Amino acid sequence: MASPSDEVSLAENPLPCYISSIPPEILCKIMLMCDRDLTLWNESRRRFPAGHNIPVRLTQICSSWRMLALDTRELWSSVTLVFNLALVGKISTITKFADYWLAKGQRGKLALEIDMGVSLAPRIHDLESIGQLLTAWASDWRNLTITGCSDSVAEYVISKMAQSTYTSLEEFELHASSIVWHTRFDALAALPRLHAVNFQCRCTPAYHDLTLLLLPWSQLESVSIWVPVSGHKWLDVLKNCTELTTLELHVVCDVPAPEFRPPLVLPKLSKLRVVAPRTLWINNTSDIESFLGVLHLPMLVDFDLHLSKEDPWNPLVSPFWERHAAQLRSLQLSNPYFPVDARLLFLTVPNLMSLKLSFCESRFSAPDFDALRVEQLLPALTHLDLTTWDERGVQEIDSVRSAIAFLEARTTTTTGVARIAQVRFADWTNWDPVAMAMELQRLRALVAQGMDVQWMARRYDLLASRATSIRSPSIHSRSSRSLSFRSYIEDYSDSEPTSPTTSLVKPKRNSLR
Repeated sequence: MASPSDEVSLAENPLPCYISSIPPEILCKIMLMCDRDLTLWNESRRRFPAGHNIPVRLTQICSSWRMLALDTRELWSSVTLVFNLALVGKISTITKFADYWLAKGQRGKLALEIDMGVSLAPRIHDLESIGQLLTAWASDWRNLTITGCSDSVAEYVISKMAQSTYTSLEEFELHASSIVWHTRFDALAALPRLHAVNFQCRCTPAYHDLTLLLLPWSQLESVSIWVPVSGHKWLDVLKNCTELTTLELHVVCDVPAPEFRPPLVLPKLSKLRVVAPRTLWINNTSDIESFLGVLHLPMLVDFDLHLSKEDPWNPLVSPFWERHAAQLRSLQLSNPYFPVDARLLFLTVPNLMSLKLSFCESRFSAPDFDALRVEQLLPALTHLDLTTWDERGVQEIDSVRSAIAFLEARTTTTTGVARIAQVRFADWTNWDPVAMAMELQRLRALVAQGMDVQWMARRYDLLASRATSIRSPSIHSRSSRSLSFRSYIEDYSDSEPTSPTTSLVKPKRNSLR
């Protein structure tokens, strides 16, 4: 216990506050590392909890921090508004507050995200307040994201953009329903710095010949358009995209065969994602095959192909695959109905670092994992996401054991072989609970060595808790396999890894609400 003399000494000579000695430029960098959006939203509608409006908190520490925070314009440059029933009637007040916040932001680098919600969009009648916010900072927007729009809201946003000059806009994202995509996008065509666009459609009853031809395609670097467009229209557009590095799109009918069209070379494209629309009557994978057959992508390293119809087309033996497989670093195949020849896949992608195969016929068993381990195939692999299955004539638990043996062989980096850093298995084997309990100990040992492992039995991660019970094999019983395979797909697709923030931390109330 301190004596009275010690207390008097501390009062006269207080201990130095070392945080006060941090140079302002360093403290400013630390502030900018925080989550700094103004966030007004309904937390229950978002997967992640709302931010805590860090700039306001920083101004409440002390007078010097307040002055520094107010002088750091980057802290006040981003606004996110997610409307709910309580906010729909207060749009005017909210936009005025957002305008006040952005007034402190960095000119030419402002960002706005508005999520109106599909169910709430028809109730939003005060469009003028939103329009005033868009036009008030027209020359300073760098990022604009408008999601959950009704047709009327989307058309209003586009018309407002045509009335002002958005000289700083670099990224534009718009999610709406199907009708608005016939609107002309002249306003975007004149933007000198626009390099990334993202358009998404909630309803896809048929494909659209979009008026997006008016976009400045020659300067775009990233394009993501989830609106079904005829393949020949895409090919006509892409021939002008010499700067394109990322492309995500839906491709549907009316694609000419490769022999009737010259090759299309995109010299800088490194990431390609192609999706067949879910509407079965319009889908034809032969069109996707023809579309890919025309493309020549010398820089492609990331390829994602999502199929949606029971079609035996195998992209692994296509001319596109022959041209590009060896250069791929990341591969994702979703819903392939062709039987995956694992060895053919392994041998054609020797430089692959990330592999994800999901659903349908893309199931791996003991021989596949043994080939990976014994022959040291895919030596650069660090991330793996697969479905495990049992093999006829082989004990069910053997697929699990072979998969774990492969992981154990890749726990350390050796000459020419990379270490597995992250793995996610959707386990659909009919293992014995007693035998599986022993394998879980091996998996936990891998986790203890630093490997990120998720072992999903249906929607449950068996490694999430040491108390996980596997006494009942009901989730892997033969009877459960007789259930609709569609239900399994839905279970698996809903079992994405949950952020620790969302699963363990109760969202805090917005401090400004």
